Amino acid sequence: GGAICFVGCLMASYLSFGIQPVFFVGRFTTGFGVGVSCFALPVYNGEISTPSIRGATGSLFQLNVVIGGFVACVITLLNDHWKF
Repeated sequence: GGAICFVGCLMASYLSFGIQPVFFVGRFTTGFGVGVSCFALPVYNGEISTPSIRGATGSLFQLNVVIGGFVACVITLLNDHWKF
């Protein structure tokens, strides 16, 4: 999932150079990589963890996703001059 996100980010930023279809494909690839990661990582954690901590690993993954979204929102709210 991480490699897919990396390729998508490269396509959406450095490789597009104003070419709109390349930018859209890069955004789609990045979203696909994030989707793969959000599906595969909790399944992998559930498979390799012991039964006593299996629920905690799934809950902590979801908690980290929510905390990351909250921090991103706070940074965006505090930074008023992010537009070019």
